[in-house]
Amino acid sequence: MNGLNTLSTYLKEEKSAITQQLLEQASAGSHISSMAAERYHDFLQLLVNQTASSIASDTFVTQKDFLNDELYDRSYVCDSFWTELIDILCSCRLGLMDLIRSKGITLNIDLHKLFKAVDHAVHVFDIAIREVSTQYNQAHFKSIHKFEEQVLELTAPLVPLSKKVAILPLIGTFEDQRAAIINAKVAQKASEMGLELLIIDFSGIESFDSYVAQHIFKIRDVLQLIGVTSILTGIRPSIAQTAVQLGISIDQVDIFNTVEHALEAIRLNEA
Repeated sequence: MNGLNTLSTYLKEEKSAITQQLLEQASAGSHISSMAAERYHDFLQLLVNQTASSIASDTFVTQKDFLNDELYDRSYVCDSFWTELIDILCSCRLGLMDLIRSKGITLNIDLHKLFKAVDHAVHVFDIAIREVSTQYNQAHFKSIHKFEEQVLELTAPLVPLSKKVAILPLIGTFEDQRAAIINAKVAQKASEMGLELLIIDFSGIESFDSYVAQHIFKIRDVLQLIGVTSILTGIRPSIAQTAVQLGISIDQVDIFNTVEHALEAIRLNEA
């Protein structure tokens, strides 16, 4: 058995003890407690084992196939655990490099081959660091996107005024994503609430472009299809001009200057 095979066999047979040693060194040289470091034992043992396999085959792994999703996907993508794991991976990578160099010298392995064995360890840990970082970024992006959608939904609530009447106050600056979400959600909410009349108030809108305007005015058409009558209030001259330029017809829609005027008209009709 040559020196590299002996080194590989040693890493595989002693992987659990080596992993424990690396974790103890990592926790000793950082703010990470030994108890916290223990949660990564199985994952790091997997990396030590893959390093041993790479050294034995003298092949740099090009895929992340050796990473078991269940090992590094369990909670490592949490904000606190992610930074903790990256610190441990970097520390353990250095520790394993030192161990390979020390063992290789003891086994009288040729320096060129020993350097390459160290490179295998660096390569395996680099793949792990990249994959864990990628998973965290993806999970973080999904979390932000979900939060943004929830915030956008809250910016266009249907406020009930009575059992069959509600108001949709449109407030702030509108952009494509917000307009599309409102367009998709309003009809569903109106149907769930059993509305017969919805007041769409434009007085709080600061600005929107022609594309967004098309989304907003489509709400009226969608509501009509599900049997909900819409009343428009607070339409500023600039918004009216945009509607005219887009060829949007508002002839068959009741329009009032303010919500108060609309409510007065509703009360008169009900009287």
